[in-house]
Amino acid sequence: MEIRIQKEYHPVLETLGLAYLHKNFSTVKAEMMTQLSDLDSDGAGFYQTHLRDWEAYVESFGQRYVCAPCEDFFLGNDTEFFLTVLQLFLEDPDLMTAVGQLEEGALRARLSPLLHPDGQVHPLDRQEDRFALVAGTGLSEQTKWKLLLLLETPQARLSEWVAFYERNQAAWRYALEANRSALDTLLQNAPDTVTPAVAEILPKVTEGPVTVYPTAAFPLSEWILTSVAFQGVLTTRLVTYRQGVQQSRQALPVLLKCLGDKSKFEILCSLKERGKYNLELAEDVHLSPATVSHHMGMLLANQLVTVEKQGGKVYYQLNQEPIRALLRGIADVLL
Repeated sequence: MEIRIQKEYHPVLETLGLAYLHKNFSTVKAEMMTQLSDLDSDGAGFYQTHLRDWEAYVESFGQRYVCAPCEDFFLGNDTEFFLTVLQLFLEDPDLMTAVGQLEEGALRARLSPLLHPDGQVHPLDRQEDRFALVAGTGLSEQTKWKLLLLLETPQARLSEWVAFYERNQAAWRYALEANRSALDTLLQNAPDTVTPAVAEILPKVTEGPVTVYPTAAFPLSEWILTSVAFQGVLTTRLVTYRQGVQQSRQALPVLLKCLGDKSKFEILCSLKERGKYNLELAEDVHLSPATVSHHMGMLLANQLVTVEKQGGKVYYQLNQEPIRALLRGIADVLL
């Protein structure tokens, strides 16, 4: 597998990512604080030390942000749908230009391999074909409904989205310059290789060449697509921070807190039977796919689950060794 590491930010991800953050900042920040607190009781300390520059980056973008009627549809508080549409443009870089040149049917055909698990072109001019495609995505019901609306009139909706992106490129460039020193420092300190987590998952997701970009808009995220991947500029700092936590007695409360959450515990119990993909897990534990994905992020961060690609789907597997290590750690500390 060929992996190309970029030392520059991706304009589409940064511009549209900052637009989403500007629109939903309080919600995203609250979720981030919760996740950091799940990692360690001093999550607020990590935020204060490492994420103030991220907050300034978002605030600077907001000073030049240009709103548009389509923002409620694309940027409403529905992370799954936003990421789904964003993925279309990241996987197909020429789609920005194609949107204005293709008719409805041709544009639907262009989108179909990006949405269908088999990656093949499928005709989507009939409503029943669009329903069948969306039904098989494993996405939440809200996201499925929005996708159907998008596929009903893709030319009009995506043209608005492209115009929105183009108008807000200036806001991103302003935010980049306003925070140039901090963002350049983060780039300089970004690793020249993929992180261990990305290195482990990449071969299970794709076999082709992959270009890996840093991202400051999502500084703690690792997002792997078919042809591109993104590493948050603070992921290595978070890993280092977590390693320090794991080497102390605080590691036990972190894992116990994770296991003490009923939904996370039910997910782990379900995975004891066998590996399962997101939609299957959601049905088994009676949660939405988006909620399962939210919990899965914390389970992955604590290495309680692993991922494996089978038949075009990403399956989650229970990782029993950290649980055995947890039990040994409790015995060492308390017995």
